[in-house]
Amino acid sequence: MRRWLKSAALTTADRVLPGFGRAPVVILAFHAVPDRVLFSAQLDALAALRWPVVSLDEVLAWQAGGAAWRGPALALTFDDGRCDQVAHAAPELRRRGWPATFFVVAGCLGQHADWSKESADEPAFPLADATAVRQLDALGFAVGCHTRTHRSLRGAEPTTLAAEVAGARFELGALLGLEVRWLCYPYGHYDAAAVAAARTAGFVAACTTVPATVPRGGDPFCLPRMTVPPYALPVEVRAYARGTVLGYRRLRNLLRALRRPRPTPVLGGTQSAPEGAQPRRDSPGPVSLGAEVGERAMSVEPAKPGAVMTSRVRLVDEEWVRPDPQSGLFLAHLRRYVFAARYAAGARVLDVGCGPGYGAARLAAVARCCLGVDADPAALAYARAHYRRPNLGFAQMRAQRLALPDGVADLATCFEVVEHLLDEHALLAELARVLRPGGWLLLSTPNRLVDEPHMRSIGLRHPYHVNLLTPAGLRAALRRHFRQVRLYGQWRRGSALHAALKALDLWNLRLRLVPARRRAAVLQAIGSAPPPRPALGETVIAPGLLRQSPTLVAVCRR
Repeated sequence: MRRWLKSAALTTADRVLPGFGRAPVVILAFHAVPDRVLFSAQLDALAALRWPVVSLDEVLAWQAGGAAWRGPALALTFDDGRCDQVAHAAPELRRRGWPATFFVVAGCLGQHADWSKESADEPAFPLADATAVRQLDALGFAVGCHTRTHRSLRGAEPTTLAAEVAGARFELGALLGLEVRWLCYPYGHYDAAAVAAARTAGFVAACTTVPATVPRGGDPFCLPRMTVPPYALPVEVRAYARGTVLGYRRLRNLLRALRRPRPTPVLGGTQSAPEGAQPRRDSPGPVSLGAEVGERAMSVEPAKPGAVMTSRVRLVDEEWVRPDPQSGLFLAHLRRYVFAARYAAGARVLDVGCGPGYGAARLAAVARCCLGVDADPAALAYARAHYRRPNLGFAQMRAQRLALPDGVADLATCFEVVEHLLDEHALLAELARVLRPGGWLLLSTPNRLVDEPHMRSIGLRHPYHVNLLTPAGLRAALRRHFRQVRLYGQWRRGSALHAALKALDLWNLRLRLVPARRRAAVLQAIGSAPPPRPALGETVIAPGLLRQSPTLVAVCRR
């Protein structure tokens, strides 16, 4: 029923919504071709458009100003060099006499595509071997290069780029005995260095996954393509070719946004927050743990009498914070990245648990290149949409299993991640592995000596923090993996009286003895409360006051 409704909606959109224009040239990108009958129906839908199906060489000539046809046209490409493409797509294309380009991974012929696996238990699809690739060439199809090992080229080292681009072209050319002219960027990821490597290697053009038509006079090394899902209905494939699927998606997302329920406001007043922290907003916002969570999470205990309850089960939000200059939580996060920027100048930076990406973007402004990794796809989608720089990339990885080679980074930042993991040593060992000798790690985590008394005073346990560390515990864990460790405290600057009382309160008695609902009033009465409106400069990161600081910041050297 759902597929029928989608087909009806796309059919209507294809008739009503505007497409790409009167004379587009569209490149379609296919990956899996699981069923030959379905693929034949998809090609029939394209044939009904009565558009000529042209090769990529003809597309390149059209882009340069010449063409042997009038009106719109289609070009077909197939990524990864899968066995089902050879078995299902090639015969159907051959029967129609349509040209196509198959992009194969030069160093993985006859193997399995591990990059396609969503989990360790999921089987990887098989790739065509050298004999099958030669057969495609013999049938008249173009064979292009999809790099050597299907690694992302965005932010890659020059040696990696050389092996993945120039080395792959040489290897594939030696296999086929012909000139390999076309490159396809894995995952659609590319930057200025990848484009330069493709030009230098001798390719004539390269394909991306940007959903658009081929522009006249555009860069041949940034050719856009419309990616077709493997089980797309024939009407969907037609909508992808005409571009109406983009209008359908915008309309669908708008309707979903209008249907999305509004967050329920906080009931019963204002919940107390830790000293110097910004009170939580009524809207919890999207949640991101920044890295994989441990096998269990601490449950939320019933609040004590007098504690404020909300209509949602989640009483304390661990959210990836959208940039908001009025949010004390955002400014505290941003202050750590400002602190880290002094170590990032000209460096290869890895931001583990990057969340929505504003910190990685801050580091990329001074770094040689920066890669932000996070386990939450929603946070990464926000980051990719809002922060774009030639030297900045984002990838979905787990903090304890980074898919990166040894010694690849000069600086690693890992802010507010370790408290979500049951085993801090697995994380620290992985961070040490990806750092070069002499590289720097900047890490932050809530201070157990402050966080636990505060949470106890308001009758809650944090639902996401499963591994809080004391200053001594954090120092001991870091010294097992790094030769130099220095700890800093982070707190919000207050009056001189506030600083003096904090320095004297070695056991955090203000959190243990003063009720949470009266703490702000007491601080206000003695004139030691922080300013009501937060500012970036009021957040301090400095050595000392480790027992009293809400957040611990570690600077380590491998």
